[in-house]
Amino acid sequence: MNRLRLPLPNADASTGSGGGEDGVDDSSDCRNQRRRSSSIGNLPSKSCFMALPAVLRASRESLASNVSENEASYSHVPEPSGEVEVNLQYNYKERRFTVNVVQCRNLHALDGNPPNPYVKTYLLPDKTKRSKRRTQTRRATANPIYSEQLVYDIVKSELETRTLQVSVWHSLTFGSNVFLGEARIAMENYRFDGGPQVLHLGRRVEIPVPLPTLMYRGDIMLALRYVSGELIKANQLARDDSNSKVEHNDRKPVGGRLEVWVQNCRNLAGSGSGASPYVKGYLINPDPDSRATRSSRVKQKSAIVKGDMNPNFNSILAFENISLRDLKGRSLELTVWDHVKIGRNDFLGGVRLNVGDRSYPCMDARGHESLMWTRMLEKPNDWVEGSLLLRPSMDPRLDSQG
Repeated sequence: MNRLRLPLPNADASTGSGGGEDGVDDSSDCRNQRRRSSSIGNLPSKSCFMALPAVLRASRESLASNVSENEASYSHVPEPSGEVEVNLQYNYKERRFTVNVVQCRNLHALDGNPPNPYVKTYLLPDKTKRSKRRTQTRRATANPIYSEQLVYDIVKSELETRTLQVSVWHSLTFGSNVFLGEARIAMENYRFDGGPQVLHLGRRVEIPVPLPTLMYRGDIMLALRYVSGELIKANQLARDDSNSKVEHNDRKPVGGRLEVWVQNCRNLAGSGSGASPYVKGYLINPDPDSRATRSSRVKQKSAIVKGDMNPNFNSILAFENISLRDLKGRSLELTVWDHVKIGRNDFLGGVRLNVGDRSYPCMDARGHESLMWTRMLEKPNDWVEGSLLLRPSMDPRLDSQG
């Protein structure tokens, strides 16, 4: 992973601020998870899963609306034919997804005449105008050439929850346009190094919207670094070198430190533009026989950013006096909350970073979560940066269903 280009804190970064307790504590002490997992009804009232029916209703209304299509559009071509050639690209720096529509071939004729075709795309399950892109219309041809770019500004982690729908339509001056066929590409784990590809057009496919896609909560950008005790002590001695009273023969070992640079969040799904998000971090020891349980001394919080669903935190959360060996058995939990003046703070999403061996319920990191944690362990004293998809719930049992 590339080294950070932003100014990085030094090895003696200060510990993040503490702060009061949240009204709803959806973070996961592993031992408490066993007690809570007996009933879904034990989840906090602010959990997104408690509001699932409302989420589904709102999603149906917003995602299924498409005024440009009706059932008559699909009745003219019972057996679509032909193909569409596309080239998919993703710009990681600009966070931009581009569908290069190259051409179509052998499109279905209508009443013996070549169609007036255009290509339309959606990032399913979103079928609102926000997700719709289309090419220009080509007149009277079954083999149109487009060479057009359809562009989406979307973070990679959100793109991985979507399915690209590519459909071809015959344009009519009056009445509903005629469906000529479609193809779909699942964007999860899609590799953007394959060049152009030819998609065979088929019938309309109706696939239920998957729950994890409906529950997209946004992304968090952060960097991790384990600072060894040797480096911390060397920096301390370097600072005190000019002080003659300092004993330089002090060989007392110094514990290491985990530093979590919380940079920003994007596309938070909260109560509106008036949200005031902040990030809370716990370094959890899942061993039930250990005295090092989750407590105020291992909890850190970022600053609160008022009125912004795309907050820039630039906060360092530091967890002191831990060895690299012990860190391999820990779980870092970061949760995002909406701070409210009266009542309970609202849970907005979270991530959990660890080795992902599932030896305990909270050791359930997967994908980029476990990859980022593992790389941090392999590269002491170096920053490892990544963007992670926020989970809709921190309950391992419910979240594993997604």
